[in-house]
Amino acid sequence: SYKELCLKSEEVCRVSEKQKETISKLQTERTVNLSKISEIGVKCEEGLRTIEEQKAIIANLETDKLKQLEEISKLNEE
Repeated sequence: SYKELCLKSEEVCRVSEKQKETISKLQTERTVNLSKISEIGVKCEEGLRTIEEQKAIIANLETDKLKQLEEISKLNEE
């Protein structure tokens, strides 16, 4: 009947509006999450650069230490 069709149409419209609201909320969450992911990516890159810099410093210190040990060894031989 016509009345049933009208009620069904109203129900479909309500569901559609709820879906639109849900989609809007999810899109907002997605934008926020993508922003957070980007920030975390930048922090990871910074952390990796720091680690690489520290590895280079350690390698240089080890080289200096070996040179000093060689010099000490030579002095002890004299």
